[in-house]
Amino acid sequence: SRSYPASAVLWGEHPYVRWPLYVAVDVAPKHDNSAVAAVAYDPIHATVSLVEHKIWHPIEGEDFDLEATVEKFLLELKRKYTLRKVGYDPYQFHRSMVTLKQKGLPMEAFEQNPGNMTAASQQLFDLLRTKALKAYPDPDCREHIKNAVAKDTGRGFRIIKDPTQTKARKGATKKPVDFAVALAMAAYLAISSGGVDTSRVQHIESPFGDISP
Repeated sequence: SRSYPASAVLWGEHPYVRWPLYVAVDVAPKHDNSAVAAVAYDPIHATVSLVEHKIWHPIEGEDFDLEATVEKFLLELKRKYTLRKVGYDPYQFHRSMVTLKQKGLPMEAFEQNPGNMTAASQQLFDLLRTKALKAYPDPDCREHIKNAVAKDTGRGFRIIKDPTQTKARKGATKKPVDFAVALAMAAYLAISSGGVDTSRVQHIESPFGDISP
């Protein structure tokens, strides 16, 4: 499958090199695009920044090799950054999750059910509306975001594919939204975690601990 890597320009002293990253995977093993988005959250300025991403485009007649594509890219991210969470849908990515968890990646199930995806989609919409999403220019990312259609669920908006595309004739050009889905998931994980590692106990020492009344 063809892929297009991209990342933010991260110089040696850039804070995102050491910040915790939140990653999300949207996988379609057969006939659709697959995407990974990695973001950092700045709780002081309430901004989410896209640090790296990758989109894979399926080639007709070829099986999508998760190990050589998505799994490989996630392991590369682990070597380069501090990963706090890697969100995935168990239905799509269970076998890979087992492999990656054994290799030390912090995998976290994120079912793409209506409740979860409405919350994530609404948050991405709010980030875009308030200009709190920072991203480097990339034509594929822009295309996926522009292709996304917002469906009102009554509890918020959810990212869906254009309904007219699902009924398109065979061979018609499809409009992918997989990166938009992965970005929404990653941003939701980052903000809901406060941008910090909540899995570890934090010890705070007080200079006044030994003072008697």
